Amino acid sequence: MRSIAFFLIVLGVSYFVLTGIEYARNIQAQNWIETDGVVVKAINSIPLTKYEPNRLNNICLLVNWSYVKYSYSIGAGHYDGESELGPHLTLFDYMVGPMAVRLPDGKAIRVRYNPRNPNESRLPLDVFHPVEMFFGTACVFFVSGLLLYYMSKISVTAEGDDDELNQPLEYFEKKRRQIK
Repeated sequence: MRSIAFFLIVLGVSYFVLTGIEYARNIQAQNWIETDGVVVKAINSIPLTKYEPNRLNNICLLVNWSYVKYSYSIGAGHYDGESELGPHLTLFDYMVGPMAVRLPDGKAIRVRYNPRNPNESRLPLDVFHPVEMFFGTACVFFVSGLLLYYMSKISVTAEGDDDELNQPLEYFEKKRRQIK
């Protein structure tokens, strides 16, 4: 049980790091130019079946990924982009709403693109809500790991020497006298 607890704690810390990485990517794109874009397709899925209707997408009960395909125009140029939000708990994704509901096909969104390389673009954090998803996922794993570790410590303490409880009354009297 301790190995599972340590795994969950490491997983929680990893998700805290992912939150920082996603936030850093957003900060990097803060100075990029914003333009209007259009959602081509948005889906919650697993990587094997992204953008494909498949029954595997319906059974992602615990962890899934979010994908958004979008397009945007800059002057005469037309560009396509794709953003991915890596593995996160499905629970948090459905708390803020599934991608297909939040971002239906054809919905106008804001896109930030690199003025030096217009092919490079990012969606702002408010589109994905990754801070809530990654931070919530990190908290769930971290707290679950700490709870399992605490429970394993309690179970080790509770698994003491039961032979002492089966001793006759004279044994305990003798032990009591030794303590005084």
